[in-house]
Amino acid sequence: MGATHDLIVPGSGTVAAVLSTILQLCGEMKEWQDPCTRLHQRLKNVFEGLKTLEKKKKRLPPPEALDKYVTVVSTTLCYLEHYRGKKLVFRLMKHQAMMEELRVINEKTDVVVRALGLTSADTGKWKKQYEDDQRIHRELLASSVDNAQEVLAELQDARSQQETMLTLKYEVELRPEQQDAEMTKLLRTMMATVIRTSTTSVPKLPPWFLPPYEIRFDPKPFARGSFATVHRGVRGSDTNVVVKCFLVDGADVDERTRQNIEAEMNLLHQFDHPNVVKLLGASHMSTPPFIVCEDATNGDLRSFLARSDANKLQLWKLLYQAALGLEYIHKKSVVHGDLKLNNVLVGAEGQAKLSDFGLSAVRTSAILSESTPYTAGALRWRAPECLKMAPTSASDVYSFAMCIIEAVIGEPPFALLDDDSVHEKLRNGEIPEKPEKMSAEVWELVAAMTNVDPTKRISLSRVLKTLKDFADGNLRSPPQAANPASELTENANLALVDTEIIVGILDNVSAMDDQAKEQSMLQLVRICVEDEERPVMYEADAIQILTNLVKSGRNNYTKLYALQCLKWAAVVDAKLPKLAFD
Repeated sequence: MGATHDLIVPGSGTVAAVLSTILQLCGEMKEWQDPCTRLHQRLKNVFEGLKTLEKKKKRLPPPEALDKYVTVVSTTLCYLEHYRGKKLVFRLMKHQAMMEELRVINEKTDVVVRALGLTSADTGKWKKQYEDDQRIHRELLASSVDNAQEVLAELQDARSQQETMLTLKYEVELRPEQQDAEMTKLLRTMMATVIRTSTTSVPKLPPWFLPPYEIRFDPKPFARGSFATVHRGVRGSDTNVVVKCFLVDGADVDERTRQNIEAEMNLLHQFDHPNVVKLLGASHMSTPPFIVCEDATNGDLRSFLARSDANKLQLWKLLYQAALGLEYIHKKSVVHGDLKLNNVLVGAEGQAKLSDFGLSAVRTSAILSESTPYTAGALRWRAPECLKMAPTSASDVYSFAMCIIEAVIGEPPFALLDDDSVHEKLRNGEIPEKPEKMSAEVWELVAAMTNVDPTKRISLSRVLKTLKDFADGNLRSPPQAANPASELTENANLALVDTEIIVGILDNVSAMDDQAKEQSMLQLVRICVEDEERPVMYEADAIQILTNLVKSGRNNYTKLYALQCLKWAAVVDAKLPKLAFD
């Protein structure tokens, strides 16, 4: 360490600059502003003491003592950055943790003062004030939770009110032992205040609900999928988890969609299979919504196989296990819909685990989000029929065949083709050519799984039997199937323009009920993503029909689907003035 003014807090700047930042953050600490400001003054006094010591003695204390001081300054900064500006419900829940952390920082400051030899600095005197601060803090909280105006100032919409009620119920019903009698009273008082002043119903507490403060995770994702960012995190004190934050603004999710998401979470939370990633908790009310899953420490299957030759020897065993997981969710009436090796994980004990399934309501919301990038690459694993309809269990069988190709060659299907070429091949019902590395037996299985007609694909149960043989080293010829690339007639049918479907939707959508409208408009969006399909839409007077749906529709998704079609008309096809669209 150099001179006092050269002391650096790693990643944050000089100590002098950080002390200035700390003082600013103290102003955002609500009930804890005064205790935090006093802590800042203690740290500043140490800094001034070091400058005086350096001036008088022309030297500084030993580097290890200075390091301790810098560490305490850094810890204080992190404390304030974590807790500043939090809502009342968070401050209430974390009241005891905030007090304890502040006490520890003050005690560490005492240690630093002694290590630096600054005997004139304030040490120990803070403890009496700290006891008073605890009392004052609780009094301020008690006043706040009983003040309807203050409570609702932070809860402007039904979603935030319901999230707060669920959070309070979580603490009172599931963790009463975590709070003393006085704090339990405050929790119940705030719950009564929210119920008394809110216009929304009191939600039932799902068994999987987790408030956001229960999870600590790295804000920088280690992976990003088509509808979520993926983060490393910790639940409690030491349980490593994976947190998936959905690429959708929770505030924009309508009530029916939130109910659909809740129903999906209820189902997924019940899943218990060694080859399926376990859902540990979730929040459908947060912004953004998130789920917490077990941490499969060996990463995804594609990366695992590429890591070593020894791992490659486990290929068929792991694919067989992944297929067992797929069979399990199919028996629970859940379609995966996004199968690829990135979504097959390898656990700590070497088992394959299926992930990223059963979240169709979230996927739909994310697709409609302006912040969600279009992931055309996922087409490489997708069955041809999924270009124009929702995936089915037969579609999953097709996608699993693409996973087999990916596992064998170590590259995605159609690896050398651009997205447009892949799309064209799917429209024509073509699959990748047989890789040189793939045996005839394996290729026969892939062919049987990828028939262009979903009804003629091999069943998953027969796939499992064959994969089991492969895993056991018994390579025999799997069931024969027609080569999908030779099904020319069926391929031609797939490539036909869906004129009748588009016209039928536009002719009848106005008379449909809300659910039928939503499904029909989703089908229209999936078809009309293709440039060559949209002229049919315009010829059927689509702009007026879509405009009416946006103006008078009662379902948010129906409106969003209609808006997407109108956006194509205005931005891409010049069929509608941009000013009119805006």
